[in-house]
Amino acid sequence: MDFKPLDEDYRLEGDRVYLRPITGEDTQMVLSWRNSEFVMSHFFYRKQISVSEHEKWLAEKVAQGLVYQFILCMKDGDIPVGSVYLQHYDMTDNSMEAGLFMDEKSPGGRGVATEGYELMTDDFAKNVLGLSKLFARIIADNRGSIRVHEKCGFKQKEVTEEKVFPTGETEVALLMEKIL
Repeated sequence: MDFKPLDEDYRLEGDRVYLRPITGEDTQMVLSWRNSEFVMSHFFYRKQISVSEHEKWLAEKVAQGLVYQFILCMKDGDIPVGSVYLQHYDMTDNSMEAGLFMDEKSPGGRGVATEGYELMTDDFAKNVLGLSKLFARIIADNRGSIRVHEKCGFKQKEVTEEKVFPTGETEVALLMEKIL
């Protein structure tokens, strides 16, 4: 599969939200979300991300079409509230890992994350990229993320234990998948 980076003007429109490609101008906002205790406590990679690490991610992954990362915005007020992404393409089963994280102040519990995630998984991953399957690794006590994934058609495939970086502690993880 030959993926290409997205044009900055690319948009995926939903009823209440839209997705736009992440840009360098989003760095401070995204890092404020990603480095918050609220988000990091639900990631397996719990190291604070620096500006230079984020810029390297944008240059080496997003700008090369290896990762698709979007900013999830509320249409009403044009307010960014989170990020959704696809990474780690597996050519064996034409799949990618899907993920999301939200600003702690986002309107949780109102279907905003679900609507944005569906735009990425159904409209983009299936219809634009032509993927066959998506998978997600979720910490088992992250009920909000599990709920979003279930609403978007992901099914639990297995339960594993994964190490948290950099502490080395283990967390119970759910591997969920969605056939597209």
